Amino acid sequence: MRLNLMDTVGEWNPQLFRELKGRMKSRNIAIAVAVSLLTQLLVLFSFYQKLPVYIGPEHTYTNPYCTGKSVYEYTSNPYYYCFRRATGEFVINWQSWSLGAFVLLAMVGVFAMIGLGTFLLISDLDREERRGTLNFIRLTPQSTFKLLLGKLLGVPSLLYLGALLAIPLHLWLGINANISVGSLFLYYAVFLVSCLFFFSLALTIGIATSWLGGFQPWLGAGAAIGFLYCTIWIVQSMAYDHPFAWVAMLSPLSYIPHIRESNVVPLYTYHDDNITRLQWYYLPLGKTYLTFTLLGIANFAAFTRALWLCLQRCFRNPNATLLSKTQSYFVTTGFIVAISGFAARHNLPQGSGSALDSLLMRFSLLMILICCYFLFLIAALTPHRQALYDWARYRHFNRTSGLQEELTGEKSPALFAIGVNIAIAITPIVLLVLLSSVDLERKLECFYSLGLGACIILLYSAIAQQFLLMKTPHRIWWAMGGVGVAMALPPVILGILTVDPSHQSFPWLFTVFAPAIPLFDSYSAVSFSFVPVLLAVLGQVILIGSLNLKLTQNLIVAGESQAKALLASR
Repeated sequence: MRLNLMDTVGEWNPQLFRELKGRMKSRNIAIAVAVSLLTQLLVLFSFYQKLPVYIGPEHTYTNPYCTGKSVYEYTSNPYYYCFRRATGEFVINWQSWSLGAFVLLAMVGVFAMIGLGTFLLISDLDREERRGTLNFIRLTPQSTFKLLLGKLLGVPSLLYLGALLAIPLHLWLGINANISVGSLFLYYAVFLVSCLFFFSLALTIGIATSWLGGFQPWLGAGAAIGFLYCTIWIVQSMAYDHPFAWVAMLSPLSYIPHIRESNVVPLYTYHDDNITRLQWYYLPLGKTYLTFTLLGIANFAAFTRALWLCLQRCFRNPNATLLSKTQSYFVTTGFIVAISGFAARHNLPQGSGSALDSLLMRFSLLMILICCYFLFLIAALTPHRQALYDWARYRHFNRTSGLQEELTGEKSPALFAIGVNIAIAITPIVLLVLLSSVDLERKLECFYSLGLGACIILLYSAIAQQFLLMKTPHRIWWAMGGVGVAMALPPVILGILTVDPSHQSFPWLFTVFAPAIPLFDSYSAVSFSFVPVLLAVLGQVILIGSLNLKLTQNLIVAGESQAKALLASR
């Protein structure tokens, strides 16, 4: 029976057969089963240890799972006085106890599945790369989708087995906690889609960062676990009424049913249920668990699709950029549509001051997310030295116009495409600012922030392109270091010189904090002046133009030298 099943798998996906054959051995299966069962027993044992134990009649007993009056009236994780039956047993709220065990087992599963799965996938790609077998896989006639799907299903297969063994206990705890079966299966659905997202991201990191060597798996797994840990803070203390709700929705921890009602996650601030405050383009999708999880599934599915665009481009050709310029426009549109929806809200605070604070908070968080996205986009679109040299050599034979080549060309410099993506990104934000209820001066300050942010992003893109044109084989490190220095050095220098941005804001307009300066001054009674913004933008445009001119000259010289070399060889 097992041989027939494996033969069927081999016929459907030979790569999956190869991965399963190397992992599904009796010893590995026994270890996976033992670890899964031991983890479940530890979770149950840890919660049994939390139940009250009788010491003596003079002792006052309190416990999170007792049924008496609350010891502390104003707390998000209360303790209750305990009662004893005539038989001497304590009266326990088994529903609350089951909910706590259910949430803890779910959190352990999330961290184990995503953290270990990310590590295994990246480590497997790194091992294949070092052995040279990855190039052999690339040459097989199978489609890229089937090859990568075989990796995605086969490499973490033992993790899948351990998770399946934990489902019966998890379901039992959830039903005892009075969670509906529909909510349980919705959670499993969103968790499955989130694993697909994180594992696709792991494959992308493994293929795109092969130059990191053996450090890749640790970096990827550490980043995944760190991200999950940081999102716990959003679940603990923040309401889902701002653009960072999108970040929280990328964590499967946010979808664990009744996580804030359990005693597992300590709450820093008390909300009855902050998920109900979530709106997306004025739609109250956080009102029910169904709409919340469906929005999460759509979010994961959309960005998983974007990752697979990167995978299908780079798997066969590791030297290609992660995204083509045309694909980047669609990805940017999807990203900005997704995060802008969390900034458009009904029931905003009334009054000019409250409206201003709400606008600035939502606008600032949007700018942070967009700047982080464009750092990724610079890395995903900027071509390397050989691609630029090929473009410089053959562009005269290309039938497309110069503008079209800059807009959609595979190997042309990325600065113009980055600018188009910036225009796509800021368009909905401009509409949000225009529709807000604050006065005209504050709206203008938001527009100043957008202009300064756009110039800063273009400047970093031009710097990265210059470093990627270097002859050194370590130009990726140089590009990362150059952009990092451009971001960190000016603020450090101004900090050492004790230049206060509230009194001397102009020098700060040339730093990474430039978009925040107009917003910072919005809290003061004096409106921000247009003149320093204009001078800062002109200065940055001159820097960008100088770097772009130098790049053009280098490419012209490179194209001429390559053509001369070809003619001389004939």
